[in-house]
Amino acid sequence: MKDDLDVIFADERAEAFEYQGKKVTLNKPRRIGKGDPGYGKKKFFVYVKNDRGNVVRVMFGDPNLEIKRDNPNRRKNFRSRHSCDNPGPKWKARYWSCKMWERKKSVTDYTSSSLVSAFVKALNNTAF
Repeated sequence: MKDDLDVIFADERAEAFEYQGKKVTLNKPRRIGKGDPGYGKKKFFVYVKNDRGNVVRVMFGDPNLEIKRDNPNRRKNFRSRHSCDNPGPKWKARYWSCKMWERKKSVTDYTSSSLVSAFVKALNNTAF
């Protein structure tokens, strides 16, 4: 079990990056909460490195619409409309919007803490 936990926590030990004076985790989408910059304008944000190597904040998603990705026709139309076969670089909003509309993974999987979900999976796979 110790080996499983080392693998789980190794992901969380990633190097901390700085954005406007605060430490952030890269490539982990989060919902924009009340009081955060961009609240009411966009639904999600993520910190990524751009092509110049700078850490940037990418905001995406309509705050007034629900992601109805479980309907195959809606998912197909969204991905076609946004050219998700070639979503572009990670520092663009289209990349992250397309990622949210992928099959076999829920939006909660992207936005929740990977540490908590990995820990729960490890506990479920461990026989006591």
